[in-house]
Amino acid sequence: ELSLDPASDPLDADTDDDGLIDGLEGTLQPERNFTTNYLNPDTDGDGLPDGIERFLGSNPSKPDTDDDLVLDGDEWFRYLTDPLNPDTDYDGVDDYWELFFSHSDPHSADSDSDGVNDFKEIFVYGTDPVDEDSDNDGLSDRDELLAYNTNPMDYDTDGDGLRDGEEINIYGTNPNDIDTDG
Repeated sequence: ELSLDPASDPLDADTDDDGLIDGLEGTLQPERNFTTNYLNPDTDGDGLPDGIERFLGSNPSKPDTDDDLVLDGDEWFRYLTDPLNPDTDYDGVDDYWELFFSHSDPHSADSDSDGVNDFKEIFVYGTDPVDEDSDNDGLSDRDELLAYNTNPMDYDTDGDGLRDGEEINIYGTNPNDIDTDG
């Protein structure tokens, strides 16, 4: 510890109280090509102390280990997402997008539990991943897409003045045909 420049306190094995012994900071697993500072408990300034980063396996010299634009400290403490995985729920939508754009749940592949995963709702169908009935017509997005072949973004697919859900659930008419009375 006295060989360090500046020297650390020889009576305190962990000068910065980050959970890593001063003499090892800067030399832990050099093959991983990152070092920590024995005088700074959070070398990369991401809000996650170096000792916790070493325990988790994240990089204490890189503020965003998984490159998803969310700081490791925020992922671990604030959002409870995985700082090592840019897509915590493996739905194809990275944590940053879910947290700050679609406002979907980065812990659930299907945030609204409608049977359509968040990736497909956002990037394929253009539906709302946090609303199981994006057009509020009384049919879930899943049912519109897979059962009735109606437009989940248009409450009246055939334009006849009746909501798709009304046609199916009340009148028994075809929501894809403007004239179902013959």
